Amino acid sequence: MAEISDGNLHHLTGHYLRGATESDIIAIFSRVNSFSLPLNPQEKRNAIYAGEFKTTVYDIASKYYTFWRSFNILSDADIARMKDAELVSELFSVIMNGLSGVRQNILDKLYENYDDQFPNRVQYENIFKQIISFFGILFDNNNDIKSHFRKISWFFPLFLVFYIKSYGQLGSNNLSIQTQPNLDNIDSRLTSFIDNYKSGSLTDDIRLLFQQGSRAPSKIEQRLEYLSNLLDGSQ
Repeated sequence: MAEISDGNLHHLTGHYLRGATESDIIAIFSRVNSFSLPLNPQEKRNAIYAGEFKTTVYDIASKYYTFWRSFNILSDADIARMKDAELVSELFSVIMNGLSGVRQNILDKLYENYDDQFPNRVQYENIFKQIISFFGILFDNNNDIKSHFRKISWFFPLFLVFYIKSYGQLGSNNLSIQTQPNLDNIDSRLTSFIDNYKSGSLTDDIRLLFQQGSRAPSKIEQRLEYLSNLLDGSQ
């Protein structure tokens, strides 16, 4: 849209808040006006969409609030900025579309395409529940795994490895579990990896890869490949 002020034409960016309640709108503008925080992409999606996919994502994000907080994966400040919903959205998008699914335009399209209906809602809820249960077992039994893989840059690729090992390749639309991972074996190999990481025994490039918090698809792919090979016993 455009606005004429002082004889000059200014271009303004606007978004339709479809499905937003009055309280949603008040909260959005309160955050912008009171704290000078622009809306992040997930907050914009929350305001624009009100359909089945959004409902699924936010229901799951809320359901696992205790998981996010108990293991310090996300802070309350993160959750207030909808980082929990963004994380769930990204994981589902990557499962459906491959690693390019973390890109904002693909996430936006996912919300748009499944706004009216999300036919596989129950299956995706079950996938998420199953994989989170794997993390819960590992985190409860091993403090080293918990302290390192609670970081999003570590958690994200391991979640995807669990999906691949249990359901099949990313983007393959496999929604039924094929195999159950051996969590004792995974615990042992992740522990060995962490020991090598802490002792400096890893190569510099691998150590740097896991030190960096980059969420770029290429970096996620490298961590995913390394962890997948690690759990296969080829690292």
